[in-house]
Amino acid sequence: MSEKTMIKTSFEIYNRHLIKIMMVSLVIVIPFSLFIYFSTYYLYDSLDADQYPSLYMVFFIIMNFICIVPMYRKLTKSDIDDEEEPTVWELIKEFFEHFGIILLISLPLFIIAVFGVALAFIPTIISGALLLIFPFFIHNMNFRKVLRKTGSILKRENIFILLDLLVVVSIQILIYSLLMQAFVTFENNVYVYGIMRAIVNASIFPFLIFYLTQRYSLDE
Repeated sequence: MSEKTMIKTSFEIYNRHLIKIMMVSLVIVIPFSLFIYFSTYYLYDSLDADQYPSLYMVFFIIMNFICIVPMYRKLTKSDIDDEEEPTVWELIKEFFEHFGIILLISLPLFIIAVFGVALAFIPTIISGALLLIFPFFIHNMNFRKVLRKTGSILKRENIFILLDLLVVVSIQILIYSLLMQAFVTFENNVYVYGIMRAIVNASIFPFLIFYLTQRYSLDE
């Protein structure tokens, strides 16, 4: 499937399920994004420069994205395979069913990423790539199968995974910069920014996941 076709299909899925996306966003994506944002804000504020605060911030950005992957991956698969459309409740259930295992796998990868900074960033880059890929296979609920599928995609896509990761992180940084400039005059700009960022995430993340699902996990 070509890049152009995947992008077009992603827009079509987005348009067909817009109401459902909005409902899931109100219940899960926006509250979760707010939680991640304020966690990042207060942690970043409390860390010293030699504790790699920026690396922690990137980890939270990635977590904000990958934890909602199972919901929108399920929606993408059902749409493309012409299966019965999942309900809002089923999508929300998908989030809670996989949240714990995503967190469990992500923490060791993040620890490796932190220690990898001292090793020319190579373990850090590999860990970042793995963090982005594995949630697209977490529905298998089989750790060995998740690792096998993740390794297969890492081998097939290699450098392009880093570009995908860069896109996810760069969008967040761009949003951060634009919103901070827009709300710099607000007295409570931190809270206003957090809300606006959560809304933007809820708007952009589904499309990115629709696209990446087609790239990573439709050929299972």
